[in-house]
Amino acid sequence: MANSRFIREDGKAAVIVSHEFGAGFSSWYNKDMAVDGRIVKWLYDNCNVFSDEKEEDEDYIKVPKDIIKDFKEFLDFIGYKDVHLFCLHNGRNGLSIHYLPVGTVFRINEYDGAESIEVFDTKSYIVL
Repeated sequence: MANSRFIREDGKAAVIVSHEFGAGFSSWYNKDMAVDGRIVKWLYDNCNVFSDEKEEDEDYIKVPKDIIKDFKEFLDFIGYKDVHLFCLHNGRNGLSIHYLPVGTVFRINEYDGAESIEVFDTKSYIVL
């Protein structure tokens, strides 16, 4: 599935995660969803965005309950079929968009639905 990244002027790319327990956003369906720029743009265009001045590389996205169906239809339209947005049916109904420098090696870890970003750091690994 071809998609483009959402890259800010400072050269950092968006990564979408769901920090809430219950169900992961991309980890429970398709990891490409986490970095699909079309999804990021849709979220910014249609949802409430909260930015914390202390966390310049993270925005919190509140997805209003009345547009969750529209979001699912959008995901279907761009090729992510049958996505169950369980992560948006809990109390917060939110996602976080983190910004990482382009070229960063990372993975999304998931535990009981709560996702987190782990950046590969050669200092903490042993290489033979």
